[in-house]
Amino acid sequence: MIGYCATTSDMTLCIEKDDLEAAIWLNADELIEQMNARSVILSPPISISHRLIEDWFMAQTGHSIKQWQVQKPEHIINENE
Repeated sequence: MIGYCATTSDMTLCIEKDDLEAAIWLNADELIEQMNARSVILSPPISISHRLIEDWFMAQTGHSIKQWQVQKPEHIINENE
């Protein structure tokens, strides 16, 4: 598996439903807002997509995305915890 970054002038998103469930464009501030609201939960740190997002976020903000990342998404949190 490989991952890469690219630029575009066309902000239209066309996704294949068998590849992705959803896709959105966000800037770094919007990503932070969405993660704080738990509207966006990043893939696990071991994934290529996480690494690409982490590298992009670091370039945009100078910070690691780890402080905003949900460690345990609500849909898998045990109610007894």
